[in-house]
Amino acid sequence: DQSFIGGNDQIMEVGAGNSITRIQGACTDIKRGTINGKDVLVQSSYYDVNIFQLENGKWKKANTLAGFGAPLLQLEIDNNGTVWASHLTRGVVSLKLSSDLTKVVESKLYASLDNGDTPQKCYVMKIRGAVVFANDNRMYTYNEHTDKFEPYTAINSQLPWINNVRSSTPVDDRNFWISTAGAY
Repeated sequence: DQSFIGGNDQIMEVGAGNSITRIQGACTDIKRGTINGKDVLVQSSYYDVNIFQLENGKWKKANTLAGFGAPLLQLEIDNNGTVWASHLTRGVVSLKLSSDLTKVVESKLYASLDNGDTPQKCYVMKIRGAVVFANDNRMYTYNEHTDKFEPYTAINSQLPWINNVRSSTPVDDRNFWISTAGAY
């Protein structure tokens, strides 16, 4: 058994018998996903992005990604292995990693979800397995064919009173709990 607790100056790994190992560095989010066919944990912080890999049945910090540094609040990994992260103040970042998971080979900053140039605070989450994005007004999905964000009509039209979405927590395969700036 292994759990991680993130903080502003360290990550605490809680292991067998509630033993605690401290890992240096801040942690703003950590997510499990498949990137380049490998099962990994990706951990964001106020600057570095770290990769954890399974080693003898335990997650171990493998490396810090080279070629990228920024303050990231939240992250998700899509079905293609792209890491999507909310920059602390400047929109959303997409990251594509090298095949050996040691560096960022492509990064793109999207200043806003409404495809404008003015940076806005954005949030990244998963709903029913799909990466979803939010700003203070509505929720969006990403269209990889147009390289643009589009309003998530199914959610926005069914829940028009929901705004300021900050996160989504899965309840089961069909249901999810949306948290906003003012309510959980």
